[in-house]
Amino acid sequence: MVERKPSSRREILTLLKQHGRMTVEELSRALGITPMGVRQHLATLERDGLVESSQLRRKVGRPSFLYHLTPKAEDEFPHRYDDLAIRLLRDIRELEGDEGLSALMARQEEHQAKRWGRRVQGESLETRLNELCDTLREEGQMPSLRRLGDGSWEVRIANCLRPRAARAFPVLCDADAGAFQRILGVQVQRETCMATGDGDCVYRVTAVPDRVEQAAGE
Repeated sequence: MVERKPSSRREILTLLKQHGRMTVEELSRALGITPMGVRQHLATLERDGLVESSQLRRKVGRPSFLYHLTPKAEDEFPHRYDDLAIRLLRDIRELEGDEGLSALMARQEEHQAKRWGRRVQGESLETRLNELCDTLREEGQMPSLRRLGDGSWEVRIANCLRPRAARAFPVLCDADAGAFQRILGVQVQRETCMATGDGDCVYRVTAVPDRVEQAAGE
């Protein structure tokens, strides 16, 4: 069976999801097609309501445009059980109150740590981070990993699998951060979050041992 190559329009959506805002020139270099070809695809995506543009003024030369995804474009990416999660969480809060919801999130953190931790077994922090990103990538979360100048690491996630549920219940994001910390065995701090309106979720990972049990392999 021949594997179908992603279309240029799909690749543009993926690039904008991963990088937030890009110019025609940046998209052209990333895709290996001409700027004219990129503009044609962008025109179709704008017509379909999936992409918008804003003007980028430069000190020299003609102004350029930055392209970014619209809220409608979220439906083009993998999301899992969003509506079901919202209904269940609302029912839990109504039946058990905030304490019951907090207890459920603690269980969710534990389950996530165990599930992801089975794949994250490396001895060094860098290896564990790469293994974690590989696992998240297979789920469709579009992670990227970057070493920062102060020696810490940045994990950036471009696609939330349950965006509406996370906006309604931000504690879901707290559970993810807690699971990362359990797996990696170091301090993890969430700096930005799609649930609160940011373009992506960014986690700062600091190579200082934290007093948490590592869940890998449990």
